[in-house]
Amino acid sequence: MRTSVKMIAPLALDAATARSETRYSAAKLTGLVLIALLPALFWTAVLALVSNAIGLALSSAALIVTAAAIALFLTVVYAALATGAGSE
Repeated sequence: MRTSVKMIAPLALDAATARSETRYSAAKLTGLVLIALLPALFWTAVLALVSNAIGLALSSAALIVTAAAIALFLTVVYAALATGAGSE
């Protein structure tokens, strides 16, 4: 009884493909600005105005941390959506 052995080539990563996929195009950067940074700035400004209206002055450090947290969260969501959309 003779068995045949199939040789399977190891998986290779094409470096050119990996580099082009990791680069962001101008459209993706524009999308990131529109989806993550602008809402973060808007909601931080709303928070600052509301806090001043009720008599509670927030420090600039608190506002910067709030804006950064919102922007980071929205960036992660945008990256997940953009990566999922490109794989189809």
